[in-house]
Amino acid sequence: MSKSATDVIKGLRKGKIDRTAFLTTVYSEIREEVKSPDLATKTNAIRKLFILALEGYDMEWASFHILEVMSSQKFSQKHSGLLAASQCFKPNSDILFLATNFFRRELVANNTIDTCIAINTLACIVNADMSKELLNDCVTLLNASKPILRKKVCVLFYKLFLQYPDGLVICFERLAEKLRDESPGVVMGTVNTIYELSRLNPAFVLFTAQALYEILNTTTNNFVLIKLIKLFVELAKVEPRLLKKLSGPFIRILTSNPAKSVEFEVIRAICAVFPESEDMLRIILQKLPGFLDSHDPNCKFYIVKYLGLVVLHKLIQINRDYAEEYRIFIMEALQSKDVTIRLRALELIKITTTNKSLIETIKNLLIEVEKPINAGIKEELISTCLYLLSLNQYELVEDFKWMFEVLLQIVNFKTSIHEAQLSSIMLDVVLRVEELREEACELSLNALEIFDTLKSEKCEALTALLFIIGEFSNYFSEGNLIKALSLVTKPRWELLNFHESVYNALSSCVFKIFIRAKEDGVFKACVKKLEENSVQIEHMESQERSLLYLNILTTSDKEKLNFVLKPFLPIHPSAQSLIFPPDALQQNFIVNDDELFTTKSDGTLEYHYYREEDFGDIQMTDQEKKAAKLKIKEKQMQDPYYIKPKKGKKKKGKKSKKLEGKVEEIKETAEVVKEEEIKKPEAPKKYSVNRAEPLIPS
Repeated sequence: MSKSATDVIKGLRKGKIDRTAFLTTVYSEIREEVKSPDLATKTNAIRKLFILALEGYDMEWASFHILEVMSSQKFSQKHSGLLAASQCFKPNSDILFLATNFFRRELVANNTIDTCIAINTLACIVNADMSKELLNDCVTLLNASKPILRKKVCVLFYKLFLQYPDGLVICFERLAEKLRDESPGVVMGTVNTIYELSRLNPAFVLFTAQALYEILNTTTNNFVLIKLIKLFVELAKVEPRLLKKLSGPFIRILTSNPAKSVEFEVIRAICAVFPESEDMLRIILQKLPGFLDSHDPNCKFYIVKYLGLVVLHKLIQINRDYAEEYRIFIMEALQSKDVTIRLRALELIKITTTNKSLIETIKNLLIEVEKPINAGIKEELISTCLYLLSLNQYELVEDFKWMFEVLLQIVNFKTSIHEAQLSSIMLDVVLRVEELREEACELSLNALEIFDTLKSEKCEALTALLFIIGEFSNYFSEGNLIKALSLVTKPRWELLNFHESVYNALSSCVFKIFIRAKEDGVFKACVKKLEENSVQIEHMESQERSLLYLNILTTSDKEKLNFVLKPFLPIHPSAQSLIFPPDALQQNFIVNDDELFTTKSDGTLEYHYYREEDFGDIQMTDQEKKAAKLKIKEKQMQDPYYIKPKKGKKKKGKKSKKLEGKVEEIKETAEVVKEEEIKKPEAPKKYSVNRAEPLIPS
C-alpha cells in the first residue's frame, strides 16, 4: 500500500530512522503515483510532494500534474492542487499560460469558497501577463454580494498593481470607492492596499485623504487605526497641510485608546511629523512609564529599541532633565538578556550621560564588561566607555585621576579592537593635563608590574605606558626611578614576542631614565639593557635605536643631554605662519603628473618615464653634439662588457644604406627650439595649520 501524507509526516517525526533513505523512498513512490490516471492517487502524490518540498526537494517537474489536480471538481482535490501551485508555480513559470484560463473561470464561479482559494493562490503566483488578463474580472468582483470576496480582491489588487502598474490608472478609483463600503473587512483590506501603495508613491493616493480622515475619526478597529496612522505619516510628507488636521485625532487616540500597539504607532508618528510640538511630547511623557513598567517583553523591546531612540532623543533636545527621569529604566535595559535591547540602551547612554552621572554610568558599564557576556556586546560596552570619557575633549570628566584608573582597568580586559584608541587617549590626557602627570606615572608604574597578563596583543597600550614612564620620570623619586629601571630591564621582555614599537619605546624609556638618574648603578644598568636590546631583539629598527642610544650614553656628556628633559608646551595657533619656506622652494611644482601614466582598455596602467614634448625643447650646437658623442665613446671603451668593433672597413649592404637614409631623415626633421628661460621662483606662500588645543581642557 502507498503511503498517505499523514504517514509521511509521522515517518519524518520518528527519530530512529534513516531520514535520507526514507525521503528517497517516498520521492520515488511519488514519481510513480503522479503518472496514475486516477485523480485521487495523483492528489495523494501531490500532497506528499508538497511535504517533501518543505524538506528542500524540487517539485517544479510536477507542474502539469498540479494543474490537473487543481482543475478537479472536488473541493478537497482542488484545494490540494492550489496549495501546491502556490508553492511550485513562480511568476516566470511557463505553466502559467495554461493556468490563466483556469483562474478566469474560478473568479467568475458561483462557488464562493472556490473563488476565495483561487484568489489566495493567484496572489502568490501572479505575473504581468496574468494581471493584465484578469484585471477586469477582479474589478467585477468589487461588486460581489459576499463581503469576503470583496475583501480578498481588494487585497489582491496590490499584487496586480505591482505586476501591472498601468492598472492603477484604469481601476484605482473603483478600488478607492470601497473605503465607504458597509463591511469593515472590505474597508480594512482597502486601507491596507492603499497604505502599501503610498509607500511607493504617496502623491498618487493623496486624493483619498478625505475618506481616510473620516475613517480615522470613526473606526474602532485597532488594525485599521495602525494602518491609517502609518498612511497619514506618508501622506504628510507630500502634503504638509494635513498636519493641522491630524493633531486632534492623534491626541484623542493617544489619550483614549488603551492598546499598546496603537499607542506606540501614534507616538512614533508624532515624533515623525510633530517633532516641535511640546504639548504632544508632554502627553508622550505621561505614556512612557506605562511602557517601561510593563511586564510584557514585547513592549519592553519596543520602548527601548524604538521609543528610546526616537522619543527620548527628541525629549532630551527640548529639555535635558528628561534624561534624568528615565535613567533608571535605561540602566535596567542595559542588563537585559536581549542583545538588541542592550545596544539601544548604549545609544541612549551616549546621549543622556552628564558630568554628574559619568562616574556612575562608567561603573555600571565596567560591571557589565566583567560579566561572561557576548564578545560583541563587550566591545560595544568598552567603546561606549571610551566615547564618554573622550567626548568633546573630556568635557564630562572632572576627576582625571579617576579617568586614568578607568583606562588602566580597561587595559586589563582582553580586547584588541579598541587598543589604538585606548593608548591614544592615555597619551593625550597625560600630555594635556599637567597636574595628572605625577599620578599617571605612579599608576603606569604599578600597571607595568603586572604586564605579564597583557601579553603581546596589548602592545599599543604597553607602548603608551613605557612612554609615560620614560617621558615623565622626573616625577619619580630616586627609589621609584630605580624601581622603574628594574622593571624595564628584566629579562622577561625578551621572553615575550612583542611588537617592534614596544621595543622602540623600551629603548627610549631606558634612555630617558638614564638622563634623570644620579647613581652610577642606574647608569650601568641602562647601558647593559641597551647592549642587550642591540643583540637579543630580532627587529632591525629596534637594534639600531638601541645602538644609537648606547652610543649617545657612552660618548656624550650627561649634562649636554638635558634638552630631552624639556617639558611639552602648547603650540601657538599662528606658530606655523611665522615660519617661511626657503626662496628656492617651488611650492607649485608638480612632482607626479597624471600624464606620466595612462589606463589601458584592460584596466592596467601603462607608465611613461618621459614626456615626448620635453625633448622638443632641447637645442644643441655642433660642438655640444661632438662632445656628447665623445663622452659616449669614452664610456663604451671603459665598459668591460662592451663589444668593440673590429678594425677594417666593411662593405655597406643594402640594409645599412637604408638605415643610414632613415637616420638622415630623422636628423633633418628634428625640431629646434630656444632654450627655456629660467623663471624666478614665485613669492613664498604662508603655511597654515589647524588650531592647537590647550593642554588642560577648558
